Amino acid sequence: MPRRQPAPYFKKSHKAWYVQIGARQHRLSEDYDQALIRCGELLKAHKKAERFVVPGETSTQSLGTLAAEFYRVAFKDRSPRTRDWYEEKLAPLIGHLGDEFPAEQLKPLHVEQWVAAHPDWTRGTARTVWQAIQRLLRWGEKSGRIAHSTVCDYGKPKAGKRTIVIPPEEYARILENIRLDAFRDLVTVAWESGARPQELLKFEARHFDAAEKRLVLPPEEAKVDKWPRIVYLTDDALAIVERLVKERPRGRLFVNESGKPWTPMSVNCQFIAVQHRMGFAVMRARNLAPTEEQITAKIATLSPTRKGRPKTAGELREEALIKCRRAMAQELAPKYCLYHVRHSWLDQMLKRGNDPLTCAILLGHRDPSQLSKTYQHLSQSPDYLRAALNKRAAG
Repeated sequence: MPRRQPAPYFKKSHKAWYVQIGARQHRLSEDYDQALIRCGELLKAHKKAERFVVPGETSTQSLGTLAAEFYRVAFKDRSPRTRDWYEEKLAPLIGHLGDEFPAEQLKPLHVEQWVAAHPDWTRGTARTVWQAIQRLLRWGEKSGRIAHSTVCDYGKPKAGKRTIVIPPEEYARILENIRLDAFRDLVTVAWESGARPQELLKFEARHFDAAEKRLVLPPEEAKVDKWPRIVYLTDDALAIVERLVKERPRGRLFVNESGKPWTPMSVNCQFIAVQHRMGFAVMRARNLAPTEEQITAKIATLSPTRKGRPKTAGELREEALIKCRRAMAQELAPKYCLYHVRHSWLDQMLKRGNDPLTCAILLGHRDPSQLSKTYQHLSQSPDYLRAALNKRAAG
């Protein structure tokens, strides 16, 4: 059966005719006759793989030039970290293909091969690479630099979901295994407020609203730049923030012991250290230790030199023992992150009877339906669900 030709349709909300070609909707005209003419031009351009904006015009822009303009133009009003994130994902692929590789010749096959060449990547990492490439090509198309690319229509790997929920007793164990007071402050405020990790790392003393006991990011600094992000503080979180504001009236509130702001990498390292300590506690309780076979096998994988000099047999054994113990500890204890703390905050709030709309507002979601789409933590609590069912039956 032949495929139907896309036809114009009228959008009452926009009072204009539109046509959908592939995954995109194109505004045609408010006049039906003009819309038919424009629709024909777009279909012809699409069939010939020409640019939608100016049918018939061609481009020979290289991938390296397109990326350079993307970094320079598309991130003028964005955080430098956002630009760096895209460059981190795009630069290796562009370097592999070559700066002079024609942008319009990039196919899904090229990206698939690039991802396949990195078997150590997780599904999430592969997805972010696809996202960065598709964003670059969509920007190039919308700005009139290149024609539509089939890479933009290709389905990227599905996003994974963090399903770990930290119960209160496990949270207490985490705090017990945090040695740095500065990191304990960060984790405590995250547990008490449910704020996003990137928001916590961004807060400064100027964001503190003492009268209303809250932290406020203005729209231009918030995740959604149309609205301010307001994080309300419990008594425990308020005490920490008030102390930090007095200690650091300027600059980031949450800093490490050296006075440097926490970064995603440094936070991750601290959670790894917590994982090791929790795992070591299990090893001591179960009287577990690496075997001689495991230590010998690990020695064979180590570098035989350190700073240009050969390692002694004792040094090699000590290094192998430490790495074996850490590997065993990682198998015996979970690895957490600040997003697990945020999701666990929601879990506790819902279990205490707070309505989803209030929780969504406190989380910073503009769309309350995001809770049902993203957060399904209550399904992991059979005791809570059973109690809710019995309560309903008794009523």
